[in-house]
Amino acid sequence: MKSIINPPLIITLSLTIVSIVSLVIIFSSGYDTLPISSLFYFISSYALTVICYKARKLAPLIKKIRNHNLVKDNDRRRKITLAFSILYNGIYIALKVAVGLLFGIPWLVALAFYYFVVFLAKTLILFFKENDYRLSAFIATILLLLSFSLSFIARDIVKETFAFSYPGTLIYVFALYSFSFLSSAIYGFIKDRKSKDVKTKCYRTLSLALAAVSILTLQSAMFTSFSSGEETFKRYMNIILALFVVVFVVALAVYLFVFSLRIKKEKKFSDI
Repeated sequence: MKSIINPPLIITLSLTIVSIVSLVIIFSSGYDTLPISSLFYFISSYALTVICYKARKLAPLIKKIRNHNLVKDNDRRRKITLAFSILYNGIYIALKVAVGLLFGIPWLVALAFYYFVVFLAKTLILFFKENDYRLSAFIATILLLLSFSLSFIARDIVKETFAFSYPGTLIYVFALYSFSFLSSAIYGFIKDRKSKDVKTKCYRTLSLALAAVSILTLQSAMFTSFSSGEETFKRYMNIILALFVVVFVVALAVYLFVFSLRIKKEKKFSDI
């Protein structure tokens, strides 16, 4: 029994690749109702079971990593996390630009510019030498300016000047990214809500602003891909979420401004 759920690594990798490729072909080509598809569903379920079983072996490694001095050092951990975040966002921006150019979707390229500005802001946080209150004020200014450009994107969504859409099965990829990114951003923001570290606060706030925008574009894309009729409902839902996201980004900018003033005040009193 153990050999069934714990096959060699080469078999596990082969099953994973076959599952991914077959599911993409099945759902993108409309073969999901064919009898042969049930076989690939079984293979995919088996591959997932094997992966989950093998994942338990990662527990000792994860524990060892968590107890490492590099991870326990808050400053180093923050820099590593931020560096991976920049790399992750950079890949996401490149993906948006590539898909936009490949499939002729101008709004996707335009939206990538918004992400690119935030990407530069995160890079600035990483290389900013001092834990200075002026950094949070600068990031707040960037968010405030971006909220104006975001309002124009939101206006076009509501007016349906252009429709957000992802070709083929790409919408599932972007949906997975958007929800996982939102969950991670909310968790990080709540976890560090009492932190007085300027870099951490700026990083968490920027991540939350990015996550909110990704949910806005995802909703519009899902309406375009899956909604048939009910134009009034779709329009009102886009208005509500678009208004919320713009106000939310402005609120995050104000939050950083207030945080900056508080840190400045505390620093002034500590210097006396």
